[in-house]
Amino acid sequence: MLKIVDEFIEVVKLSFAWSGRFNRKQFVTLFFGLFLINLLIVFSFMLLGLDISINSRLLLIWFFILTIINAFASIRRFHDLDKSGWYVLLLFIPAIQWLVLLYLLLKKGKELGKTRWG
Repeated sequence: MLKIVDEFIEVVKLSFAWSGRFNRKQFVTLFFGLFLINLLIVFSFMLLGLDISINSRLLLIWFFILTIINAFASIRRFHDLDKSGWYVLLLFIPAIQWLVLLYLLLKKGKELGKTRWG
């Protein structure tokens, strides 16, 4: 269990860089780790009976940080697929964002050294 948490923390640290690559395992680790944290936050609000509107500023800050982390990680994942990081803008189009996300989660990356990004 501790190994998974250590891997997640390492991937979060790596996700704050524009350059480089994220392989599929790193991207999945980050995606599901952040998903679980979001679930914990929502359930804690429900269990504690907290009013979300009162704490909306904190949630807004959290979702802004989450968006930045996801954008950086997606850029690195696109680099692993030998695509430009600008493809991350597709994730902001509601009609296709789930298809793009599935592509990032499931598509096997290129071998090391075989892309323009290392």
